[in-house]
Amino acid sequence: MRNLSWILLLILLGTLPFQACAVEKKKAARKASKADVAKPQTPAAPKKLPLLLDFGRGKCIPCKRMKPILEEMIKECEGKAVIRILDIDQERELTEKNKIMMIPTQVFYDTTGKEVYRHVGFFEKDSMRTHLRALGAVCESPK
Repeated sequence: MRNLSWILLLILLGTLPFQACAVEKKKAARKASKADVAKPQTPAAPKKLPLLLDFGRGKCIPCKRMKPILEEMIKECEGKAVIRILDIDQERELTEKNKIMMIPTQVFYDTTGKEVYRHVGFFEKDSMRTHLRALGAVCESPK
């Protein structure tokens, strides 16, 4: 019985390096996926454009009202600012990283990727334009 205990202990100790290696691989994979998720948080490097992230959910009434406005603004601001509409259910890590507590929430970033303004709730188009304009993005309706 005593020999069996020693054999089991040796087997267990022999598998520890393999378990540690698997844990390290999982950590590395998690780190890589977090880096991928963090990419939308900062503007595209070559363009250096201001960024507006809108966090919402498809079932939320104010979010539904804002979606067509934001889609219009995406077209109007093309090449001047980056606007992303994010669903909190699909972008959980980014939502947590940005500490989103209520929806809709709009987060504005300058060209360096620094958060400069945050708004919670429905946001009028003209107000969003004003904040983007302060960041150097003049977005106008196509004529």
